[in-house]
Amino acid sequence: MNSTPAVRDGVVYAGTSDTHRFFALDAKTGRLLWNADAQALIFGSPAVAGDQVYIGAFNGRLLVIDARSGKVAWSFATDGSKDDPLKLLDAAGGFDRSRMGRTFYNFLDMTVNLWRMFTVGAILSSPVIDRGVLYVGSADGCIYALR
Repeated sequence: MNSTPAVRDGVVYAGTSDTHRFFALDAKTGRLLWNADAQALIFGSPAVAGDQVYIGAFNGRLLVIDARSGKVAWSFATDGSKDDPLKLLDAAGGFDRSRMGRTFYNFLDMTVNLWRMFTVGAILSSPVIDRGVLYVGSADGCIYALR
């Protein structure tokens, strides 16, 4: 886990980089309540507001997840993700592994592939919500403000 979890009403929300999962745990028991497939690495911390949890992923997508069910309510794609200049994403928005090459074979491969992932407007930052506006930054050089 690369990010700080969010905790609200006895539920821990967190994402992973290695399994591309975003999940909710009961804070007292550690029991898994639900998990969702983010289709990409997650580095940022989630934001919780109302009945929704917000998390960004390396595929340039911001996921808005129902806090109770774990279902994706809606998602937002960064401009970099929509453009996908190197054609790295598949139809579902995940990285097409056949186009990625060796990811962690050596330092050079890792560096090149991380740069390639940044081209899709990767969201490594943590979303922030203020007065009904959600703000999130991405590797395509933009800060997005969503209502």
